[in-house]
Amino acid sequence: MTVRDIRQPEEIPPVLAAIRAQHRLLRRGMAKARRAHGQKSGAGIALAAGEWRHVKRDGTGFDASITISSIQYEGREARLVMVTDVTARKQADESLRNLTAELERRVGERTAAARETMERLQATLVAANVVAWELDLASGRLLETGPVATFFGKPEGFLHGDDASFFESIHPDDRAGVRTHVERAIQRGCGSYAVEFRVVHPDGGIRWVATTGQVECDAAGRPVRLRGISQDITGRKQAESVLAKTHRALRVLTECGHELLRLSSEQDLLDTACRIAVDVGGYQMAWVGYAENDARKSIRPMALVGSAKDDLSRMHLTWADTKFGCGPTGEAIRTGQPCRCQDIAKDLMYAPWRADALKHGYASALALPLMSEQECLGALTICAAHREAFDEVEVSLLQQLANDLTVGIMSIRARAQRTVL
Repeated sequence: MTVRDIRQPEEIPPVLAAIRAQHRLLRRGMAKARRAHGQKSGAGIALAAGEWRHVKRDGTGFDASITISSIQYEGREARLVMVTDVTARKQADESLRNLTAELERRVGERTAAARETMERLQATLVAANVVAWELDLASGRLLETGPVATFFGKPEGFLHGDDASFFESIHPDDRAGVRTHVERAIQRGCGSYAVEFRVVHPDGGIRWVATTGQVECDAAGRPVRLRGISQDITGRKQAESVLAKTHRALRVLTECGHELLRLSSEQDLLDTACRIAVDVGGYQMAWVGYAENDARKSIRPMALVGSAKDDLSRMHLTWADTKFGCGPTGEAIRTGQPCRCQDIAKDLMYAPWRADALKHGYASALALPLMSEQECLGALTICAAHREAFDEVEVSLLQQLANDLTVGIMSIRARAQRTVL
């Protein structure tokens, strides 16, 4: 059998050329092998190996693995050529390659689809300002998805990593309540919970968060993880606060309006206005002071409801442009405009009276001038228990209250004057 018997006609010239080249390589390889093995002959040395495509007598092709070795045969050096049909192995290898390629294609498609789904989810969470999270109860590891950095006022790419870091972001006054909700849900076994709380940004800003969580259990019913979502509800809370403030200011305004119609005593009118501000409006304290035109430009307390009655006598009240006249009440009388102190603990204008105010639980104050044409009779001053208690809408409504109070004062005085005449 020759090469011509096992190859297609068009393949014979290049195959013969390859064989001649192989023979040259074999001769050089044999010499090197002899030197390497210290042999005069190359018996027992493998000279070449490879795989080729051949043709059987019936014309069908097959893959052959051919190994050429040097041997001693009848006292002479000869070549042992071993041919093994590896068609089945080659077909198996090809099938494995095709299967691997198909699996890689499917994995790639599914990975791309999963990535696209995650990107859509991330975009949805960002648009809704929602963070999705999962907490492993055994390790405390916390996984988060969504606008986490924006949510908590942190640098881009920030993640808490564990529950301890998350609880540090919660407002100190709210931490215990959040822990209680979580612990109760775990104790119930696979329960759920919902809680609203504040988070503190590194710059001191406060945001409101609503969280809904679900406890998941293993097959034995043991809690193993928490999953849930958290949503920034600051806008809603601010709207609710504005609505609540507006509602209470309207209630105070309405109640005082009813009293104006029936009261005939100036002192009763002032006392009633202060009482309604505290009892109906829920403010901590309200008082009315009249501006005196004496040398000190002092302010004479006329009515007060709240816990600071004894303090007014020693507060050096004045509407002069001095240290003790630059608080909200003095400023409102002097300028004829409402004056707010939104943070008594920090605002310098309230420094002379800060200690007493904080002792009584006052966090913000609003002074409203009692204007009668171009003259300021005095001021109605209201204190609240929370910072930033007085927004623009509430100030406007309460100024209407002060205006109505001024009208009532002037009406009572006019009636009294007519009675004298």
